[in-house]
Amino acid sequence: MLKRLKVRRRINSKARYGGYCVYIPEIQETELAERLLRRYVGNQWQESHKEVPGSLVGQTGAFVRAVALYARLLALHEGVENISVERLKCSVQALTQQINSKGDFTPRRHISFRPDERRARLS
Repeated sequence: MLKRLKVRRRINSKARYGGYCVYIPEIQETELAERLLRRYVGNQWQESHKEVPGSLVGQTGAFVRAVALYARLLALHEGVENISVERLKCSVQALTQQINSKGDFTPRRHISFRPDERRARLS
């Protein structure tokens, strides 16, 4: 209740300036994470997937949706119909790593004007 009041006050104070602030709560319970994951994985849900929701606690629902979507894309890319636990864990790890990188996606390449150095780096 106290969080709601703080959010409402913040929204009201920001509305005067043309902006707004919305609080999106994180998942607090493993059961909720499992329900969300079941919903987003759909008919590809397996009982072995119950290992994954523990790692989703502390994330938002949008993150869970992104994990399920990424795992489905991995399965589609590999030509497999079912989503395995390894794919789900891989998608959680990849998306968490992406969030932790904080947008630093610039490639780190050695640039040289000397042809011999360029060939040595490429091979």
